[in-house]
Amino acid sequence: MRVYVGDLPEPYLKNRIKELTSEIDKMTFAWWGPAKQKGDFSYRIQGPSLIVEYAGQDLGGNPHNHLHSMYRDPTNEYGARLGK
Repeated sequence: MRVYVGDLPEPYLKNRIKELTSEIDKMTFAWWGPAKQKGDFSYRIQGPSLIVEYAGQDLGGNPHNHLHSMYRDPTNEYGARLGK
């Protein structure tokens, strides 16, 4: 998860990692696509305060050439807690 929250400034980063770690047992992981490296694929990680989606699209024969990724904290829309 550090890949998605690692750009947060301290102390927000430390608090966010602590929050996500405490929710790990409530998170789910979903995979769509082939088990091997070829072809389109995506995954979703979802927990109480986390939604991550990642999609590799097979453009030009390599799904690693065109990527989409999204991170969201549904308990902190638009970073509202950062301003408090």
